[in-house]
Amino acid sequence: MKTSENLGSQADWPSHPELLDWLATEFLRNGWDQKALQKQILMSATYRQDSKSTPELIEKDPDNRLLARGPRFRLQAELIRDQALYISGQLVETVGGPSVRPYQPDGIWDEINVYGNLRNYKHDSNDGLYRKSMYTIWKRTCAPPQMMLFDAPGRETCVVKTLPHQHAASGAHAAQ
Repeated sequence: MKTSENLGSQADWPSHPELLDWLATEFLRNGWDQKALQKQILMSATYRQDSKSTPELIEKDPDNRLLARGPRFRLQAELIRDQALYISGQLVETVGGPSVRPYQPDGIWDEINVYGNLRNYKHDSNDGLYRKSMYTIWKRTCAPPQMMLFDAPGRETCVVKTLPHQHAASGAHAAQ
């Protein structure tokens, strides 16, 4: 989609504004029942359709605005790590708090952080090892290896929305 999660304000208008209005009125009519709204979306024909991509679908809707096929892009690096932790039952979902230090290779930041607080990096020994990736300590000039492994963009410049072409600029070349 050609939006940075700012639908209709500073980006493209939604492809189906009437549908969004209808979903909003149904949400209200059902007493703000989030589970009912989620079930309604999950049971919809759009959500349940086949995700196979065909040349005809790509020609008709190259940006997949009509959601006629599965996503062409992978999950972001942070989400891949969080999903793996969640599936294994290890994800700690505590909200807020200080940055955490998950496992990293020994000496990862010793050369570039001579006088900083990451020299002789020691990983956490408590729940910090398994907190959501958004809490991971991250140096602008040296991303955590597990994030780079899954094509996280570098932090040298601002990235509003992670896209495949931004990964190539960071030197990572994984198959899409």
